[in-house]
Amino acid sequence: MAQLPFIHLAVRTSFSLLESMITTQAVTDWCVAEKMPALAVTDHNNLFGALELSEKLAAAGIQPIMAVCFDVTDGAHQETLSRLSLYAQNEQGYKRLMALSSLAYLEAGDVVPRLNKRHLEQDNTGLIALTGGAEGEVAQWLLRKRQDEARQALIRLSEQFPDRCYVEITRHGTAQEAACEAGLLDLAYQH
Repeated sequence: MAQLPFIHLAVRTSFSLLESMITTQAVTDWCVAEKMPALAVTDHNNLFGALELSEKLAAAGIQPIMAVCFDVTDGAHQETLSRLSLYAQNEQGYKRLMALSSLAYLEAGDVVPRLNKRHLEQDNTGLIALTGGAEGEVAQWLLRKRQDEARQALIRLSEQFPDRCYVEITRHGTAQEAACEAGLLDLAYQH
């Protein structure tokens, strides 16, 4: 049986300040060396490197997948941030991703950019959502032992992104990831 090629769906570049130092050229070289046919870059709250990376990957024959890993807020005074990764499914989705990324900065004032949930309810055409792994809202509820709230959060997301919502499992070796993985898998199979 031929092995399917690996496609990384959550790479941060040096445009994700304080999270990564890998340059767009280094990402491209890595993809070429590993014979990856495509790569998704999910820089944190921004698309700053999208053009540069798309050009480099495409020139190397690699399909760029544009995405953003957003810090999401409900706008409450004592807000708790969670993560949500949004991927451009098509050109319309890419345009919406650009608009959401801009809104995250425009509404942040002088604090860290974050995306208000209400923007996801307005229009998410052409976007695919991944639940954010251990840092996503669903997992955060599971970590607090509140399964009903976790289920409701997943149902809300899957209703907002019909047939375009996926439960994200990350394995970086953290205690949080280990603690919520079984619950995330259960919810994924149920919904």
